[in-house]
Amino acid sequence: MPMKKKKYVFPALFREEENGWYTVNFPDLDDCFTAGKGIAQSIKRAKSILGLVLYDYEKRNVPIPGPTPIKEIRCEENEFASYVLASTKKLWKKYKGTAQVVRYEVDFSKPLPPLTKKQKKMLEELKERPIQFDKDCPPQTEEELSQMVRVGRLSERTAQERLQ
Repeated sequence: MPMKKKKYVFPALFREEENGWYTVNFPDLDDCFTAGKGIAQSIKRAKSILGLVLYDYEKRNVPIPGPTPIKEIRCEENEFASYVLASTKKLWKKYKGTAQVVRYEVDFSKPLPPLTKKQKKMLEELKERPIQFDKDCPPQTEEELSQMVRVGRLSERTAQERLQ
């Protein structure tokens, strides 16, 4: 498999939470989100997760969508949008195409093992959030796509492309 050496820039939506943490998602990439304590840590983690997800896309030959212009990203009162730069070159050198990105699903209908206070709080926040779709189970209906656009998880342009 040839090594990819591409740099990417995608807009990210940073949301300030009540506890000083910032959640981060990339409206153009359904399966790319993270969180960090404070702005500096959330930016660092956003760069890291963006690189890993795009490395995974390259490895699996998944088409990478074009980034939405940042002026098209709608923000709520406690949110801001910023571009994040990531490169997959170092990841290809480090993992030589052998690393895999692992995705976890949490089933809230089943009992969970003992959790720390921090883990419990994060899971409670997840329960209140809209459903996250991944590439294996993308939004299927116009209503699901509209929900993703409404909460800033997907750009209007990407939603329109998926409807076609």
